[in-house]
Amino acid sequence: TAFNGSGGPTDSAKTQITSHLRSFLCLLDLNMLLTIRDCTVHEARRTNPSWQMSVYKLLAFLAILFRRAAMGYIGPMRHMWANKFGIADIISIMPQGERLSENVVLKLMEPFLDKGRTVAMDNFITSLSLANRLLQRNTTLLGTINKIRRELPATAKETSGRQLHSTQVFKSGSALLTVYATKKKKSVCLLSTMHHKVEIVDIQKQKTNTVVDYNHLKCGVDQKLRNYSVRAATRRWPMAVFYNLLDMAATNAHVLYTACTGSKESRRLFMLELSEELKNRFLQEKTQEEQQKQLRCEMRVSQQKKTQCQVRILCNKNKSTERCVHCGKFTCGKCRKGSPWECGYC
Repeated sequence: TAFNGSGGPTDSAKTQITSHLRSFLCLLDLNMLLTIRDCTVHEARRTNPSWQMSVYKLLAFLAILFRRAAMGYIGPMRHMWANKFGIADIISIMPQGERLSENVVLKLMEPFLDKGRTVAMDNFITSLSLANRLLQRNTTLLGTINKIRRELPATAKETSGRQLHSTQVFKSGSALLTVYATKKKKSVCLLSTMHHKVEIVDIQKQKTNTVVDYNHLKCGVDQKLRNYSVRAATRRWPMAVFYNLLDMAATNAHVLYTACTGSKESRRLFMLELSEELKNRFLQEKTQEEQQKQLRCEMRVSQQKKTQCQVRILCNKNKSTERCVHCGKFTCGKCRKGSPWECGYC
């Protein structure tokens, strides 16, 4: 759904959003990432009980997806840097006796209702009942409507016999239905409470004002999602939902970032920078883990009484408990160069 009207980020968002990653985490926050991580680990442990993944590894995987989308890479995921993992089941509860799409639209539109705005919609959402409910809240609607809707008259659903670029108009209360023949055997239905009358404004293709206005309002979000998408071929619906979630989060994060920082960078550059920040968080954690692992190993070795000399310049596998202050190798007295304790190489 696309909104047409003035707006912008809140004062709180302007102070908090200072980087690409902070903008992204406003849409896909830490609690959501933790839930995805936990459910992913639960799914993976069905086949590998010892499988584990940190949140930072999940961020690294997102970095791969965004870089892959921005660079237009088309290839198998096994060639990319990450292990394959599953996504948790996303449960959607359908309310009985209610239209889920209408409830979602009204919930999303709540901050913008009663302000005289117009909302442009796709055919999955548009319906006559939704148009009337929005009109009661001083909000008009303009969108394509699916021909399977029962409220459409039978003549509006017919495609045969229509002349190219011809228009047919129906009216129900304050709603206008425009049926425009884009091709000889193909037509599109547009429902509008925004217009009081339908008139031709494009002489060449006989386009009406409803068609022209819809094309103008609806051209943003769909094109952005198609241009740089993280989606990949999958037979698992949780992955399809996950990819769509990332696409929407990245698109809205770019809008927030540019609005809060005044940056003019393109969406492609934003995704590359976001990928870099996500990757850096993982690399920081990886470095810390390696340092802690090395420290634990050193502590275990230091508890031993003696260890073979690792320098062996002048000795024959002598034992030692001292390390070189520079390289950390165990160095015996013969291979020691000076004070502080230094090996012959350093």
